[in-house]
Amino acid sequence: MKALHIFTLATLLLSLSARANSDNNDNTNDNIYEPFNIKYEYTLIEKNGHKDCIGTLSFSLNITDETNYIILQRTIPHYKKDDIHFKYKRRIDCTSTDNIVNVSIDNVYWGTYFNVIFFFKNKETTKSSTHHTDTYISQADLDILNDGMGVDDIKDDGSLITYNPENKTLSVSHPVNCEIYDLLGRVLFTGAIEDCISLSGFNAGLIIVHCLDNNRKIVKKIKL
Repeated sequence: MKALHIFTLATLLLSLSARANSDNNDNTNDNIYEPFNIKYEYTLIEKNGHKDCIGTLSFSLNITDETNYIILQRTIPHYKKDDIHFKYKRRIDCTSTDNIVNVSIDNVYWGTYFNVIFFFKNKETTKSSTHHTDTYISQADLDILNDGMGVDDIKDDGSLITYNPENKTLSVSHPVNCEIYDLLGRVLFTGAIEDCISLSGFNAGLIIVHCLDNNRKIVKKIKL
């Protein structure tokens, strides 16, 4: 009887261990459907008397045996509205045998938002987060482009952007697209902020917040 109890206990422990390992493996796949190795190889050009930027957007995608096809969505270039609307859609067939699909799109202008939607054989879908070409443009070149587009650079007076140092939360008065940089010009965040985001994961120091609001570039420096 004692041997039976020991065997039952061992079986239970093995079952719990297997379940824990399964949960851990699921957690490591949270970003499996995000584009990676994203590159935007661009050139600044002169167009209609203004500076513009055009280049090749490339990235890789993980796929599984259950992936049927993928849809790449893009906005029009120079997109400045707060609500993101994807106009261009491109189907990507999953014919790769190594579970990775490499995507390359020529003639992509700056100011383009994009994401991908995975369609599976069981009719389910999943969508990646939204990315922005400008994340992969140097700050110096962005300044040239924004000057060329006639975008006003205005210091925020607290009416749009506020920061609460107690809970390290950045809030906006209304939904707006923002980018956050450190002093070296490295992008810390890019995307739409509906209400607020936490900055608790950022290192202490000075950050610069750029928000595009009604064709005005609102800038605020925040000390974390």
